[in-house]
Amino acid sequence: MPRGKSDRETIAVELVEDAAKIDFEDNKIGPFSLVEITETPATDRYLIIKWFIEQVCSVVPPKQGVKKHQIPDLADRLLPFDVRDDIFKAAWADAKIPEGFRKSGR
Repeated sequence: MPRGKSDRETIAVELVEDAAKIDFEDNKIGPFSLVEITETPATDRYLIIKWFIEQVCSVVPPKQGVKKHQIPDLADRLLPFDVRDDIFKAAWADAKIPEGFRKSGR
């Protein structure tokens, strides 16, 4: 829901891609509150997963806290659709993330 409004609105992923503040615990993304992520077709799921990967990797330093293998599980728990391995791998390959997440090792 946009700030100051009482009705839910559907918003494009692009409107929240550059949000400065994302709070999954309080369901807030940028100026939107009570955010609900809903089921979408596979191409939209790819974009949502890619966006999710970029957001997580932008706030968690590489090799600290959340590691690469934990991100699909986190996405599966927080997004309201099954995060398929094939879509996750494609989104991971295309995501803009710090180089430290792409290097192997601990």
